[in-house]
Amino acid sequence: KIPKSVKTIGEFAFYKSLNLEEITIPGTVEHIGRSTFARCESLKKVVLEEGIKTIEKDMFAECVSLSDISLPSTLERIEDSAFYVCRSLESIEIPKKVSYIGEDVFRACQDLKEIHLPKGLKNIGSFAFSYLAVENITIPGSVEKIGTCAFYHCKQLEEATIEEGVEQLGEGMFEGCIALKKLTLPDS
Repeated sequence: KIPKSVKTIGEFAFYKSLNLEEITIPGTVEHIGRSTFARCESLKKVVLEEGIKTIEKDMFAECVSLSDISLPSTLERIEDSAFYVCRSLESIEIPKKVSYIGEDVFRACQDLKEIHLPKGLKNIGSFAFSYLAVENITIPGSVEKIGTCAFYHCKQLEEATIEEGVEQLGEGMFEGCIALKKLTLPDS
């Protein structure tokens, strides 16, 4: 556990710490640098306490054993490739305040079957949810932009609902989703 006295965790601080299995980051931490825990291959559990607002770029990229993550309700942004190739993740509940999900955030999280997107979400980056095991997805009407190939090659995706209010759908959004049987689009 990181002490509450720590306010900043620098870039690559725990990069490739191969024996690290569990981490708790207190909400008193004001800034966490990019790639802080990237390639920690034994990391299984992460607790981000209330107060954390951003998950920085590549923060948990290639943490292939990560299966348990607790995200705080204070979270507002998830930057590019934050959980890239976290292939042991099976479900994720995106907190209500998250308005931005960057590019490649959950790309190649091959066991990720359940994603719950919040009603206030505004941006889904390119390839954000590509190569997942998700079977259905609902995109809330608050979304203004969905990037290119956002759900690329989600081969088990059978049903997708895009709620009324979504403004921009990216090219190739469902490209390679070979099981897609039902797509519900808004009237607008």
